[in-house]
Amino acid sequence: MASPAPREGRAFHELPLVFFSALGVAGGGIGTANLLGVVLVGGDLALSRAEAGLLSALLVLGALLSAGHLGQPMRGPLALRGVVRSALSNEILALGVALAGGLFAALLPADHTLQGAAGLLASLGSLAFLLTLGAVYNLPGQLAWRGPVVIYPLVLGTAWGLLLSAGLDGGPAREATIRLLWAALLVDGALVLIRNSGMERVKRVGAPSHPRIFRVRGLLMGARLAVSTIATPLSLLSGYWGLALFALSGALILDRYGFYGLAVKKTSESEVARVERLL
Repeated sequence: MASPAPREGRAFHELPLVFFSALGVAGGGIGTANLLGVVLVGGDLALSRAEAGLLSALLVLGALLSAGHLGQPMRGPLALRGVVRSALSNEILALGVALAGGLFAALLPADHTLQGAAGLLASLGSLAFLLTLGAVYNLPGQLAWRGPVVIYPLVLGTAWGLLLSAGLDGGPAREATIRLLWAALLVDGALVLIRNSGMERVKRVGAPSHPRIFRVRGLLMGARLAVSTIATPLSLLSGYWGLALFALSGALILDRYGFYGLAVKKTSESEVARVERLL
């Protein structure tokens, strides 16, 4: 029996999810970067007005864009009924907590005694959101969405938040933040290489959802890695903080596009082809 011919797959309709997750990862990264800085460097939990406002704006915009992927957007809040047992419900709850903390911090006076509590709420909500965002897609049938890829949003989002913070802070705090940024970018680069090395193995036991995208996976992941580990550091070292932030934002979009575009699903056809190769 001949192996099933590779199918071209369905049209790529995940663009709303690409932009939702990219904006959400960036927004959540502001909170996790703040929490990481407090734990490893020390300092105040309070977010600056700029950080709180941007965190809230990114999460709100991402949530609005995600509605484009829902068949019945107005029923989205009903997903909260599955909190604890459902990863999606946990994600929505965590996003709401992060957003509430961000809005609270943005609306309070800068010297208000509750700024620390608001910053803590936003940061913990952000951490939970980025962790649950990866867990939502950790599905048995989706072979390329398992393993280290689950923590991609946390690592890359934190790097983005650290880079933003490096541009807003000054003095010793900025130097410490940049050191954490280099570490985050190194971990992120290692994760990309790990995923790239495993894609061929995953393809042998599954069927790509988007074969055309999968065929150029080397180019896509190479561009993703070059932008985050080469263009971003070089821009920052050259003194172009805005260009570095732009580059890392591009890496974030490429990462989320690659996440959905390189999905590999275990199907009956792929299982037949795998068995035939063994025979």
